[in-house]
Amino acid sequence: MRELEPGARPGPAAPVPEPAPDHAPRWLWRAQIGRRLLVWILVASSLVTLLLTSLQLYLDYRRDVDGIEARLAEIEHGYLPSLAGSLWKLDREQLQLQIEGITRLPDILGAEVQGAQGALTVQSGRIETQAVYLRTVPISYEDRGERRLLGELRVAATLEGVYQRLTERALIILASQGIKTFLVSFFILFIVHQVVTRHLGGLARYFADFDIRAPAGPPKLARTPREVPDELDHLVHAFASLQTRLEHAYADLSIANRDLQTDIAARREAEAEINRLNLELEQRVEERTAELESANRELAAFTYSVSHDLRAPLRAVHGFSHLLDRELEQGLSAQGKHYLERIRNGVERMGSLIDDLLRLSQISQRAMNPAHVDLSALGALVAQELQASDPVRQVTWSIAPGMQAWGDQGLLRIVLENLLGNAWKYTGKRDHARIELGCDATGERPAFFIRDNGVGFDMQYGERLFEAFQRLHHVEEFPGTGIGLATVARIIHRHGGRIWATALVGEGASFFFTLGERDRSGNAE
Repeated sequence: MRELEPGARPGPAAPVPEPAPDHAPRWLWRAQIGRRLLVWILVASSLVTLLLTSLQLYLDYRRDVDGIEARLAEIEHGYLPSLAGSLWKLDREQLQLQIEGITRLPDILGAEVQGAQGALTVQSGRIETQAVYLRTVPISYEDRGERRLLGELRVAATLEGVYQRLTERALIILASQGIKTFLVSFFILFIVHQVVTRHLGGLARYFADFDIRAPAGPPKLARTPREVPDELDHLVHAFASLQTRLEHAYADLSIANRDLQTDIAARREAEAEINRLNLELEQRVEERTAELESANRELAAFTYSVSHDLRAPLRAVHGFSHLLDRELEQGLSAQGKHYLERIRNGVERMGSLIDDLLRLSQISQRAMNPAHVDLSALGALVAQELQASDPVRQVTWSIAPGMQAWGDQGLLRIVLENLLGNAWKYTGKRDHARIELGCDATGERPAFFIRDNGVGFDMQYGERLFEAFQRLHHVEEFPGTGIGLATVARIIHRHGGRIWATALVGEGASFFFTLGERDRSGNAE
């Protein structure tokens, strides 16, 4: 092998190569591309190994999990008849033997049989709520043609054994694949250096000294010429051709450089103009934002002032009507007392309207404190309060357990108070009223709903429901101000959700609402 012969030429001195450490082969120290290739091979092989290992582990995991589910199904179908017979006879000893037989099955953490109304309880192992699988199966027994519910069987299964087996498999696969990958990569590194990278290093040293203003002879490879040129020979030939073209292009480059400087100056002027327009736009946005905030403050002050100014004459009308009724109690006719009663009712309704308007205005300005909210517990609390307001009414409540949401608890309580309150009000004429609070999780976002069997409404007027002061029933029939559903809609919109309703006249109504998803800052979006 002969070294690269770049030829004598003027130009800058070639950089001194960094000395190789004594403990490493010189070719390995200089094989920069080879080392990067080694890293990429290791990374790619590791990723492929991890991917295939993950796939294998996932398949093993699914097989083990399917085995656990099949085992639970086998327990349900295989042990249930004998358990029912033993529980019917109250044979604790036989039940204990059967339960212990279940817990000896693989991956079964514990089992428990509990009789109806706590008549008998037999347990083996541990029944934990944090178990991966907890299956509860009712136990029934047919006696004289009648099916009787005797109790329930609870079986808890764990994945600890599955995880342990998967860990052992993963360690074995990763260790064997890692050793194989490293040996193959090191061998590839050596081959790449011998065939490619040492010649590329010579070409790099040649072009480090290359000066277009003082051209030199073409580069040569540090090896004997081949009868059939390979890629490196083609590369050297391309470099020689490129060197010739560069010499011819050098003159044109100076002219193009002057044109480029002109274009750069124009571009800088355009960028400066864009920056100026951006600053102007930001200033306008800040001004509009300040105007909007000022308008909101003025609106809040106006709302508070109006509500305050309206309350004084209302209190006067209410008070004087009471004085008039008391002083002229004997002289007033029944028609006059009726007129006074209507005046007081109107004053009270006006006061309620003012309160609802003020509450509606405050909803948009109230700061939100988002957190996890237990809608089931919140709905049960509102239902208890409604039932306590009229204990005589017979209402069947159905509140789904475990409904969780992310939002402001105070605002969501207002939502449930209004929606459940409407269901309570519009089922008031039913002998057997039903009110349900549940969740439909089949869509993109869970939809919570309140359903009743009240008077319902005509769907052609459904769009007016969530507008202020819009009512679909007469005040004399069902009291109200028409602000509640508008308040609910505003709260739902602040949570990034939407609300809608369906109904049939005389068959009840259903109100649905969704809430926005939690973003990184903890707010609903």
